[in-house]
Amino acid sequence: MIASKARLYLITSYLTVFIGLLAVTGWFINNEYLIRIIPGLPTMKFNTALGFGLTGIMFLLNFQNRLRESDGIGIILLVLGVLSLLEQVTDYPIGLAELFMKDHLSSVGEKGLMSVATAGSFILLSISMSLSSSNIITKRIIGQFILHYVTLIAYLSLLGYVYGIANESRIGFIGTMSLPTTVLFLLLSVVATFKNPKLGITGLLGGPQPGNMVARQMFMVISISILIIGFLATKLVEHQDISAESAITLFGLLAFALYTGTITSLALRVNHIDKKRKDAEHALQEINRTLETKVDDRARAAKRALELLNETNRIAKIGGWEFDPISKKLSWTTITYQVHEVPLDFTPSIENAIQFYKDDTSREKITKAINNALSLGASYDLELQITTAKGNEKWVRATGAATFEGGKCSRINGTFQDITLRKTAELKLKDERAFLQSIIDHLPIHIYAKDSKDKITLINRNLLNFLDKPDETGVVGASESEVIPEELTNNQAQSNASVLKIYKHNNHSPLWFVGNKLPIKDVFGNNSGQLILNTDITERKETEEKLKHMAVLTAKSKEMEQFAYITSHDLKEPLLTMKNYISLLSEEYLGGLDEVGKRYLQTIEKGASRLEDLINALLDYSRLNRMGKLTSTNIMESLNDLTGSLEDLINKSKATIKYADLPIINCYPQLLSLLFQNLITNSIKFAKPDVPPEINITCQLDHQNKWVFSVADNGIGIPKKHFESIFIIFKRLNHRTKYPGTGIGLAHCQKIVELHGGKIWVDSKEGSGSIFHFTIPADL
Repeated sequence: MIASKARLYLITSYLTVFIGLLAVTGWFINNEYLIRIIPGLPTMKFNTALGFGLTGIMFLLNFQNRLRESDGIGIILLVLGVLSLLEQVTDYPIGLAELFMKDHLSSVGEKGLMSVATAGSFILLSISMSLSSSNIITKRIIGQFILHYVTLIAYLSLLGYVYGIANESRIGFIGTMSLPTTVLFLLLSVVATFKNPKLGITGLLGGPQPGNMVARQMFMVISISILIIGFLATKLVEHQDISAESAITLFGLLAFALYTGTITSLALRVNHIDKKRKDAEHALQEINRTLETKVDDRARAAKRALELLNETNRIAKIGGWEFDPISKKLSWTTITYQVHEVPLDFTPSIENAIQFYKDDTSREKITKAINNALSLGASYDLELQITTAKGNEKWVRATGAATFEGGKCSRINGTFQDITLRKTAELKLKDERAFLQSIIDHLPIHIYAKDSKDKITLINRNLLNFLDKPDETGVVGASESEVIPEELTNNQAQSNASVLKIYKHNNHSPLWFVGNKLPIKDVFGNNSGQLILNTDITERKETEEKLKHMAVLTAKSKEMEQFAYITSHDLKEPLLTMKNYISLLSEEYLGGLDEVGKRYLQTIEKGASRLEDLINALLDYSRLNRMGKLTSTNIMESLNDLTGSLEDLINKSKATIKYADLPIINCYPQLLSLLFQNLITNSIKFAKPDVPPEINITCQLDHQNKWVFSVADNGIGIPKKHFESIFIIFKRLNHRTKYPGTGIGLAHCQKIVELHGGKIWVDSKEGSGSIFHFTIPADL
């Protein structure tokens, strides 16, 4: 049902429910204005009002496809109509109105019986609405014509009101139907036909064909003319202007003239339409002739194109084939026979065609592809090897596509092309590329190539390893900026040869490369890309840095030797003189000194001894660079010897020293032993009171190829703010009276580590022990 008709249907349904409820309410409250609906007209009987209320509800339920509820209301309406009809026809007092209105009828003064036409219309509406929703077309047609009959009854009743005919002069069974009842039945019977708009008179009047158009116009003219002419005739008779016979004659003449004019107008319109049809047919014939000419031209062009296609297929060695799964028939084109090197009288089948394929793998692939096409409709495009009837091996490209009809495969069509030359060239090119790839993979440099759009086309294994890529997947075909570090690409854009410095994996140490880029030319000599070569010179750079560092160290060493010389000759000599005079004072004049003098002398003696210790420590610090040469040293054995020499100190402090699986490294053995001695004695010295020291020594090789040693203890710990200052010569964090010493031990440690090309640092938390880390290069 279209939107406009649906709105009219709903408006009529709600209006019917409203009027029915309005009249029923009037009966209950004894309001004559509500019962009459329109002042001056006969009252709407209680049964009629109740019937309209039920009818409107039935229409609304039917519109919502709530057919069971609609049929239930229809049955109630049918019973109401039948009982009201029996009450009218038989004059038997069934008392439907009294059943609901026994306390109200006396005040209104009417029995409240509905007319025969009204009762019949309710019966017909209830039946028609049930039939119009049926799935059986015959029932819907019957329901549609029942509705037309209700429309006819309402129309005849409406004519009586329009003509002003008294009830006793009307056609018998519609004599007492009120005007509101007549209008409602007319509206209801018309909108109900919208549910089946293509059936009955509604279908005749609503269709798009010329006949439907003529029927609509004739229906409108007849319906309106009968009302107008009949109304004029009755009024003339009422005023005795003419007799009834003259009125009938006038009615006939006017109707004849009106119908003749209408028919003439329709005939002219139909003739006009027919002329347009003939003109259209003539134009269509012209178009057909033009199309026939074009079709002939196209046919000749298609024939020529087919000839060209066949010639192209012959040159390209492309054949065709078709398989009928129902008849099991396989058809080949001539070129397909030629590719297989079989005579044209050879009878192909799926089975013997598959046997041409070279090995079991190829046969399995083509068999699986055909089965998938038959069962799933999957297309395929395969490149496989066959052995022809003459024993020649060929590469072929086999394609296939299935056609399904009614859910089943009706045929498979495909192509069959000899691609031996192309495939041989591809395999040769592939071998050459593999050979080239093998060469560049073994070169100790980073190599990659990119096209004019900066897409990577080639990359070697050395660079893949550097990028931590297992293979070319996601690299070849990707943009250069997505794969290659930015430092490399930026520097490559600047010059043909440049030194590149990049960082990898957040390392503190940089990697160094010499980068070169070479143009790649196509067959026409145009630039089509670039070949980039990056040579790793990190080792060379590190060697240069080591040489620079060694030069600096050598210079410092010379300075320290000079300083040691000055210290030993210029500082130590007056110190010895001071100590000698202190000794003489103690031996010869001690008895002449009072207690204060003795205390002063003792303080001077201690200060001199302290100064001598500092000078000796300083001399030892300056001589650290002159203690042996690099030697392969077993750290486990070195620590065993060291702990043996420190046995008394270890036993006295009840210290526990743990170490295991320590490596053999190149180092200065005496210096490294002194390094461990300083760290171990510091751990024992700075132990917590009444807590036996626990010292754990470990080592591991890091990703920079450096041994990382760790010496951990459970001592008093070091505040974070002193992590760097503790390595300054003579720096002390605690008073010497509590922790004796010169404060130069960690400075010794730092110098020893630096002489090995490493570094030392500490991790500690005050009160929770310390861990001293130092590194020694593994390739020292």
